[in-house]
Amino acid sequence: MIKIESRVLGPVATNCYLIINKDNNESIIVDPADSPESIYDMVVRSGSKPQAILLTHGHFDHMHHVTRKSFLLHRQETCRMHTA
Repeated sequence: MIKIESRVLGPVATNCYLIINKDNNESIIVDPADSPESIYDMVVRSGSKPQAILLTHGHFDHMHHVTRKSFLLHRQETCRMHTA
């Protein structure tokens, strides 16, 4: 079973999602924004284990804090990685 939680975060009101696989308790963070404390809180409350970060596009508000976890990004957006 899949559960999806969401929050509107950051200075540009970004939609951030936590997609949780309830069968194995793993999750994916989608489009994190500039509110790491809120994202951490969402993960802790879910009790899930994040496996990756999915960026639907390469805007600054998603890319800014992505440094340690693996992340997925469409190859046409990789040019933004160098300018973000």
